[in-house]
Amino acid sequence: MNKILIVTVALALQSCATYAPDQYTNSNLIDEEHTVTETETPPVNENVEYFECKDGNALYWNNIIVKLAASPDEHIGAVLVAGVEHDAIYAVRGIERIWFFGDMVEGRNKPEFYISLKPNGIAHYFDFSEVKPDDDVITSRAVFECRPE
Repeated sequence: MNKILIVTVALALQSCATYAPDQYTNSNLIDEEHTVTETETPPVNENVEYFECKDGNALYWNNIIVKLAASPDEHIGAVLVAGVEHDAIYAVRGIERIWFFGDMVEGRNKPEFYISLKPNGIAHYFDFSEVKPDDDVITSRAVFECRPE
């Protein structure tokens, strides 16, 4: 009974978490040598984590589709796809790492896109840009396999 209560309280607290994208800013977190570059909010911890992701169905790592960077102490990150870097809010929810990026979706109070990375290296890409406020379920648009760089 105590375990159920603890899990219920933990889930309730997690669901109350909110993210305000305007709190965190960065620019060019990833450069060609995978090093931290100038940021508007200098990271206190320079321990930036990098991940590279391939199509979830691909056998080999010769075609990297997405690169992710995260500065856990600052809750900032970056998503690099098709040569375009997107500033992101980085968070850990439970055991998943999440990058929130894009413009805020009207009526949903969350950014357009997010990538959720599980401990087993499987990542799911979600697009909220055309989701209606009354939609209860959204499925991922893409699945990636990721590994630390």
